Amino acid sequence: MNLIFPQIALADIKSQMLPLAQIQSQNESISTKAALERLFINKKIQSEWFAPDFLAQVTIEQVWQIIDGMKSQLEVYQGVQNNG
Repeated sequence: MNLIFPQIALADIKSQMLPLAQIQSQNESISTKAALERLFINKKIQSEWFAPDFLAQVTIEQVWQIIDGMKSQLEVYQGVQNNG
């Protein structure tokens, strides 16, 4: 999958890399596409979206900083495109 912003497509996000950062919705997994969209569409990223193992290595504050930095550098989010 690629994250799509005006004039930019970010590097591929490999599915095999996601289990550590598995994003959950009320103890139920959601698709990779929906999880990525949720990160860029919502104003507030919730710690409940991430597996405890992931948050043990990366704090929610670090996630906020990373996503906020990407949003400010990459203009307006346009979508997630499946490249497979």
